[in-house]
Amino acid sequence: MAIGFAVGDLDLFFVLELFVIFVLGLSIGSFLNVCSFRIAQGQSIVRPGSFCQNCKTAIRMLDNIPILSFVLLRGRCRHCKVKLTLQYPIIEAIMGILCVLIAVGVGLDLRTLRLEPAAPRLLEAAAWLSFCFFVVLIAVIDHRTGLVPDVVSLPGIGCGLVLTALLWNVGGASRTYRLVPSPFASSPLSSVLGILIGGGLFFAIVLLSKGRMMGGGDVRIGALLGAYLGFRLALLSVLVASVVGTALFLPALLRGKVSRKTEVRFGPLLSLGAIVSSFCGRSLINWYWGMF
Repeated sequence: MAIGFAVGDLDLFFVLELFVIFVLGLSIGSFLNVCSFRIAQGQSIVRPGSFCQNCKTAIRMLDNIPILSFVLLRGRCRHCKVKLTLQYPIIEAIMGILCVLIAVGVGLDLRTLRLEPAAPRLLEAAAWLSFCFFVVLIAVIDHRTGLVPDVVSLPGIGCGLVLTALLWNVGGASRTYRLVPSPFASSPLSSVLGILIGGGLFFAIVLLSKGRMMGGGDVRIGALLGAYLGFRLALLSVLVASVVGTALFLPALLRGKVSRKTEVRFGPLLSLGAIVSSFCGRSLINWYWGMF
């Protein structure tokens, strides 16, 4: 794999490109926040425009600038002065950072795109962005409500199938001028196999535990991860989520702050594991097999 970006390559032009991509990511994060609240309440994500969740007053465009408006308004609604949730700036920042990581990982530099066909690289970036959008949206909704809506997970599975098929059809994005290997299923067959194994794993757990350990939402998340990443990285996502969950839950259990009957929402952990696996999974697997 040829690496096109070293520390010395971070010139002003490339930094400007990343800044524009970061701002785009902030806007996507703002839209994700809207989706998380409205989908959970069964509302349209299109109409009406942005409004305060408390007083229902329409939010002006100048008060709807990602992160900046939250800071200038000191985290409160301009009209009713109710304190706004930190979810707004946090999710916006997360999506901004993820967009920058995707751009660097795939090699989205205007100078690079002129050297070879740009469509496959742009397609992979779009697939990666859609993947991150779905898993972060699922994490936010599951954290807030304990539910994984079908209106999010099922379209996510469909998008994973379609986008991985398109990437396979164009031969995938180039391996040059990028920092991260492509995390996506290598073929439509690999994507289908990922759905069956990723979703099947959680389905088996649901059956064996009679729904006490996991629910149908986790089955759909597993299928979504498999559709995009294939079964290997989907299983790695589960492993990462389990390790992180154990590291967070075990100390609290030992101190008596929680019990074994405490509900643990696995969606956010799975989403974290999925994002880690998409960026680092191939390298982790290669490192592990290289030890033998």
